[in-house]
Amino acid sequence: MSAIDEIKTVGYTVVENALTSDVCDMYVKKLEETFEKCSKHYIKSVNQEHKLNTYLDDKLIYNVHNKDPEFLNLTNIKEVLEVVRPVLSEGSYCDTYPIHLRQITARSPLPGRGHQQLHNDSYFPASTYTLTAIAVVALEDMTIANGTTRLIPGSHRFTGYPENGKKYDEEIQLPLKKGSVLMYDASVWHGGCQNNTQDSRWSILLTYTRWFVKQAFDFYENTPLDIYEAATEEQRELLGFSSVPPKDEFTRISARTSSPIKPRGDYSLPLH
Repeated sequence: MSAIDEIKTVGYTVVENALTSDVCDMYVKKLEETFEKCSKHYIKSVNQEHKLNTYLDDKLIYNVHNKDPEFLNLTNIKEVLEVVRPVLSEGSYCDTYPIHLRQITARSPLPGRGHQQLHNDSYFPASTYTLTAIAVVALEDMTIANGTTRLIPGSHRFTGYPENGKKYDEEIQLPLKKGSVLMYDASVWHGGCQNNTQDSRWSILLTYTRWFVKQAFDFYENTPLDIYEAATEEQRELLGFSSVPPKDEFTRISARTSSPIKPRGDYSLPLH
């Protein structure tokens, strides 16, 4: 069964050796340095539920693309796009509609942390076609000991949501070798497992959606000009620069453009 068919039938697939060990090590080093620089500037959550600024559960880096040009290459990993593109274009006119990234995040659960409630990241259960697909790129081995992704096969066809706090007999854990990628329909009931070691467990979480689905962050506004200039045409497309809404009807009326729109270039990371 092909990777595309696996996502359609059981909701997930695994592709091995998408990144080399050396490339993974390079990214882990950059992520540790990036977290050290960025975390002190994170916005303070009003109700503390998100915990981005408390560092109690995870090392988290959102908008990885705008931190270093090297991270742009994570947006268009060939082995990932060969699967998510056809899955997310299926059902569109002639199966040709483009896709974009909704979010690109790096995560490393802290020791003793990382357990997540099973959840659905598509915000819509049991759609006829996949609306959102997630790729988990393992930059370090993800094991039973340091925590893996767990999920319920076939749950992307369930019409409801998982019960809070319940452990289901159908749950499976999916260890990943460094450099491998787990891809799944975001409607699959899934969650992270606890890191029971003292080691890091860095992964990149790429959320791909159909082009008309709202992105989690405004990449057009938060991409520095030097990052945009370093991006390839494909990377610019994936970051949504060809689906920036028009300002008004005097500008244009199409929600998409034939080529990416260059950002104003007045954004810089608030790290000073």
